[in-house]
Amino acid sequence: MPGKKILMLTGEFTEEYEIFVFEQAMEAVGHTVHLVCPHKKAGDPIKTSLHDFEGDQTYTEKLGHYADINKTFSEAERQLDQYHAVYCAGGRGPEYIRTDERVQAIVRHFHEAIVGGNEQIGQASIGQAFAQLID
Repeated sequence: MPGKKILMLTGEFTEEYEIFVFEQAMEAVGHTVHLVCPHKKAGDPIKTSLHDFEGDQTYTEKLGHYADINKTFSEAERQLDQYHAVYCAGGRGPEYIRTDERVQAIVRHFHEAIVGGNEQIGQASIGQAFAQLID
């Protein structure tokens, strides 16, 4: 199977595991992943969050590593037809980027393409909140 292009929607404090593991796994099997974040350009870093279980009833949240945005958001917006899938990583990022009208338009674009059988939407953790955008 030839490599596919995947658009990853992120924001500050997206769960680092859901960025790095997904990105590395997809690249390991030959796909290209473009990390985008509203108001960020290629080369800009974003802070990630790291959830840790330390014996409390729930996890704690800590600053994770920096992730580098590798595609300017506005460029990706203009090139949506070049992507085969969109992945919405979880963590704190989706809590605020889902209110961005441009992000909503991207998710709707992929939803409409799914109905046509051409594209895929992947969601992790709180990234599932993006499903609300397609109503």
